[in-house]
Amino acid sequence: MARDYIKEHTGLPRAMLPVVLTLSACATTLPPGQPYHGSDWAGYLDLRSPNSEGWGVVQVSPERIAFARKGTQPDESIAAWVMRGAAPPTQTREEWLSLVKTAEERGLDRDRFTLLKSEYAFTDERRYPCVRSSVVREDRQAQVSAFRRETLMLREILLSCRHPVRQDTGFSISYSHRGDGEYPNLEAEAQAFFDRIQVPGY
Repeated sequence: MARDYIKEHTGLPRAMLPVVLTLSACATTLPPGQPYHGSDWAGYLDLRSPNSEGWGVVQVSPERIAFARKGTQPDESIAAWVMRGAAPPTQTREEWLSLVKTAEERGLDRDRFTLLKSEYAFTDERRYPCVRSSVVREDRQAQVSAFRRETLMLREILLSCRHPVRQDTGFSISYSHRGDGEYPNLEAEAQAFFDRIQVPGY
């Protein structure tokens, strides 16, 4: 797929750290929890697709892998992705949090997205520096078919970490919902996806 899926879906270029989500010919459908064995990621992260039905791969590169599935409601979609990139040095957990927050908010496409709410907090859930964030945006140009755009709510949960071995790099894991209403399972599904993406040996 030629488009930058992550930028299209979130409004962010994701330098360190959707496009039409009617899974079409550009998506490769996967079984639940399918391991990804791409040589570009070997030894960096253990990657798996989300552990439920209906997911397809919509973008793969040495820097990112993105999955998507349709929701049960019209124009509803769920996305999950992992991205990695260079990370400037930081000395404290507060500096890492500030770096993540600045990267998220500075890159937002404000012509399309309105930032409604964002929360950032350092988390001790892993043995290396990570920030957990929760972001709510209004997407005023959500492309829901080849010929139609709508205004939809986008809710995203992210885990952004400095890699414990390749410490000049970092990675972000995201799980998001885009649609008209709430998605009560977002937190639980996001955590399940995060738990399956691990640094080997950590």
